[in-house]
Amino acid sequence: MDSLYVIRERMQDLYSRYSIVADKAIQFVLAVMTFYMINNNVGFMKTLASPVVALALAIIATFFPPIITVILATALILVHMYSVSIAALVVTALIFLIMYIFYLRFTPKMAIVVLLTPLAFALKIPVVIPISCALLMSPISMVAVGCGTVVYYMMAYMKKAASGMQGGSVKGMMGQIGKYAKQVFQNKELWIVLVAFIICTLVVYTLRKQAIAHVKPWEPNGSCCEYCSSGNRRCCYGSPCILRFTDFWKYRSSGYRSDSGTVLFLRTVNNNNRIINQHPHSKHK
Repeated sequence: MDSLYVIRERMQDLYSRYSIVADKAIQFVLAVMTFYMINNNVGFMKTLASPVVALALAIIATFFPPIITVILATALILVHMYSVSIAALVVTALIFLIMYIFYLRFTPKMAIVVLLTPLAFALKIPVVIPISCALLMSPISMVAVGCGTVVYYMMAYMKKAASGMQGGSVKGMMGQIGKYAKQVFQNKELWIVLVAFIICTLVVYTLRKQAIAHVKPWEPNGSCCEYCSSGNRRCCYGSPCILRFTDFWKYRSSGYRSDSGTVLFLRTVNNNNRIINQHPHSKHK
């Protein structure tokens, strides 16, 4: 288990050195996958459905914040909808308008989540997104996840129904608008997925915020302190407990509090047992 934390620390250190390059590389890959998925599902305008166009848009989006990738993806979808019919364009534009109102109001800095959600659906791993958001963000991130979910189901419907929406009279166009809007907003599967995502996010977020009751220090001679060895809720007061440097990062967010409300006395050492940080006792509450 310790080796995992060592690897994590090394990866974090490596990322901190090359964060700018890594962020742009990830953004480029994400943009390429996004534009390719759009062209593969709703690429009705053959001129824009080319992989060259997707690559060019991804290169442009890489030099801007992630929100620009979301805007370019929205514009690409709308152009494809226009090639199908005016009805498809109108309904899609209204759906995007509603989503942008909620997105800009609650989660303006979570463009990555909006982009990753449809990709996760396409890869058949949608539950990864709400779990990751609950572990790394707050429950408000479900607004961004919901926007991405609606976009995916909207594209899935248009992929099947586009052939029946082309052409037609004005009366037929109004019928197409009503049918399209009904299929998107009254899709039972869509709402079930959204409710499941909300429940999943709340459960994982609640578990994430739970404090660890106590930690088990490690000493070079292999013995433990009285509190951790006997489990009788006696604190480690006056006994210098040793915690490995790798374990320190594992437990640092828990507050080092025992069940009795006492902060344990911990020294942080590296793998050579050299003390590099020390955490004093706190008094009983």
